[in-house]
Amino acid sequence: MTRAIVFDFNGTLSDDEPILCEIFVELFAGHGRPLSAQEYFDHLAGHSDPEIVYRWLGRDHPDVDAVIEERVRRYRAAVSDGSSIGPAAREAVRYAAERVPLAIVSGAARAEIDPVVEAAGLSGLFRTIVSADDVVHGKPDPEGYLQALAARPESRRRRRRGCVCSRARAPSSRRGSRPPTS
Repeated sequence: MTRAIVFDFNGTLSDDEPILCEIFVELFAGHGRPLSAQEYFDHLAGHSDPEIVYRWLGRDHPDVDAVIEERVRRYRAAVSDGSSIGPAAREAVRYAAERVPLAIVSGAARAEIDPVVEAAGLSGLFRTIVSADDVVHGKPDPEGYLQALAARPESRRRRRRGCVCSRARAPSSRRGSRPPTS
């Protein structure tokens, strides 16, 4: 029996990987290191923002935080209307929320997740949201998932069996994948 469902945000609940790709392409071009969509999807998609910046601009890049802040600003401008969560995803979340507790565990910042989920009309349906702001170790480390499971009221009484996680493919499985085409 399923006792909870944990969603990833970027690329799963929020269909936003093409938007993130476009933002990173523009940002990195402005920093003198152009990036193609193919390179983004093959090598960077699925990683945390700091890791994406380190991998593309170098570990010694002096303005990692500024690059990430600008990425978040552009992202919020693009999707804070909730449009990246489509009708089918909204319906699935509502259906699931009537049956089991829901959570989001994401490598995204809370400043990105909350406005999108709220604008999509889903904010009251998630009992827990664990964002990049809440963990020391990002995915694929299980810290975020363990926090979400620990937040379940029944977690103190029952073992953590029966929980389903829905997330984008792990970064390592993206090698050789192709970006979506229109």
